[in-house]
Amino acid sequence: MDRYSNQERRKNKRIFFTNEDGIEGVFKFPDKEPITTNIMNLSSGGLQFVLDRKQIEKIAKGDHLLLEKIKGNEELDFLNNIKLEVKWILDLQFFEHAGIGCEFKDIPNSVVDLMEKFVEDIDSKQKYTVKSE
Repeated sequence: MDRYSNQERRKNKRIFFTNEDGIEGVFKFPDKEPITTNIMNLSSGGLQFVLDRKQIEKIAKGDHLLLEKIKGNEELDFLNNIKLEVKWILDLQFFEHAGIGCEFKDIPNSVVDLMEKFVEDIDSKQKYTVKSE
């Protein structure tokens, strides 16, 4: 498979957030204090958040963490205490923040269904940017 193809990586519709949207996640790393930071995008399969580049030493590909909760949109209250696995880290020197891509782990089907419904509802309202890629 072409390593630049999105077909394998993007199975689900994804919602993109701006900093102004104020969607934040509270993430708990093993043996560390929780970190609250912006969520950049979200799908029923996972999410991307950003960390200050000074904080990325705390995280590595393959790490497991917990999404304790999402702040900034009450409709996402069902996403709490969700296990995540870090799938990739994008750390470019000319940015202040690094992007962290995570996959949901052991997520109940009921939560997947709620997430897919949320994405469809948001897509129809055009509140945030939604892409199928």
